[in-house]
Amino acid sequence: MKDKQLRILNVIGSLETGGAESLLYYIHRHLKEKGYENFTICTFTSNGSFYEKAKHDGLQLISLGLKSKHDPRAIWRLVKVIKKGQFNVIHTHLLIAYLYSVIALFFVWNVKLVYTIHGIAPNDFNSISKKFFYKILSFRTDRVVAVSNATMKKYIELTSVNESKVSVVWNAVKNSISEIQKSSEEKRRELDIEHNIPILLAIGRVCEAKDYETLLKAAKLLKDQDQRYRLLIAGDGPLWDEMNLLRDTFGLQNNVTFLGRRNDIAELLNMADIFVQSSRWEGLSISIIEAMMFGKPIVATAVDGTCEQIRNGIDGLLVPAGDHISLANAIKSLLNNKQMQLQYGQSAKKRAYEEFTMNIMSERLIKLYEEVFSIDSR
Repeated sequence: MKDKQLRILNVIGSLETGGAESLLYYIHRHLKEKGYENFTICTFTSNGSFYEKAKHDGLQLISLGLKSKHDPRAIWRLVKVIKKGQFNVIHTHLLIAYLYSVIALFFVWNVKLVYTIHGIAPNDFNSISKKFFYKILSFRTDRVVAVSNATMKKYIELTSVNESKVSVVWNAVKNSISEIQKSSEEKRRELDIEHNIPILLAIGRVCEAKDYETLLKAAKLLKDQDQRYRLLIAGDGPLWDEMNLLRDTFGLQNNVTFLGRRNDIAELLNMADIFVQSSRWEGLSISIIEAMMFGKPIVATAVDGTCEQIRNGIDGLLVPAGDHISLANAIKSLLNNKQMQLQYGQSAKKRAYEEFTMNIMSERLIKLYEEVFSIDSR
């Protein structure tokens, strides 16, 4: 880095499984591989698979030693970490870490604050407390990083901040081709899927945002139309029992498998024919980028940052959120057109490597840090 005095502390509640958590781990690993040394991750707890990975990989990592990421003692411990490490730019992720970082900086002078907003749910606009937090915290924030243009527009609408204070930095993923240990056929046998059955894959927490209810309704419609397929859903979450019950109610036990949390995502993507996402809202989906890098055609809902990732009719097909009929029709059209699958997949892969690599994201972040730091140094 040009200016050796620039020291970045990324603050997040934990490094458990999640989009923001995985992104933070992989971008730091990438920066270390590129020789950057002035980047440290600070977590409130030492929980989570990505914490263990970061520790194993020798990333610069600090835990505040708390049992909960909601523990307000994090504020004073964070103050000590900032002072001891002489950090001058704090980059914080997710709302609770953002709140505590803002409070901590009342006790530390000459430190810039950057906040990444990974997505804004529709109900955030209806929550008085969320609107209050965003508005108040924005006054102490030097730069907001939005993961998509759609997220930026929502944030500005929510907080009324000046547009010049917000930068868009698209998410990125690592190239995980090297993680494939089993061929597609071996993976099919492991999951007891016949070699000639098309595989649909969805990745993400089983929660409200992902709207698996609509996906299951689409899956039932496909079954009723005698369409052959297997749908695999990788992830766990608060609606696990409810969605499994709905699958059974629809009689989809032989068509849909909830896989739970997985550590073989690369192999699942390699095996899949079509990647499907039924989200009600998204910041900028990391799972979609992963699927694009594997050259998979995408069927997804036309929400937020997804519309910036997938060009409808070029990289895949976009359908209205909550519309199971449109979702089923889009999936069916791809299932029955191998040439379209190949065309969309190749286009998606090309776009992923042009726009969503770790190299590109790290360059954009470093430029942003230097801009923020130069303002601080005037």
